Amino acid sequence: MSRSRGMIRLLFVGLAGAGLSVAGCNRGPETYTLSGQVTFHEKPVPSGTIYWEPDTEKGGTGPQAIAKIENGQYRTATGKGVGWGAYKVKVVGYDGKPATQSGEELSEGKPLFIPYETTIALPRQSSTQDIVVLVPDQTPSE
Repeated sequence: MSRSRGMIRLLFVGLAGAGLSVAGCNRGPETYTLSGQVTFHEKPVPSGTIYWEPDTEKGGTGPQAIAKIENGQYRTATGKGVGWGAYKVKVVGYDGKPATQSGEELSEGKPLFIPYETTIALPRQSSTQDIVVLVPDQTPSE
């Protein structure tokens, strides 16, 4: 009888494990990798960050994403890309020269422009999305 109980326990543990592995297969919404160039006054933005947020009011779907700008280039991390449709985009750019301002250390340098916001329609596939920052010649208050 103890052998039967052992077999039943083994069967139960095996089925429970299989159920958990099937439940763990749900990876969430499909995401796509984005990459591209970021320019300001026709020059590459040396350093910064791009924030991507789906614009659900305009049909955007998927997760938020963040991409670092390095030497005018960006790429979303593999598996941490965006969905598709309309996305709100916020770009923060720096001159890439570490500095100190008002006692605060600025590891990416001084801001080049006030944060730039726009909306981009993204396709249902990985793509290149170049961003041209169009803001007046003013930097955030020092």
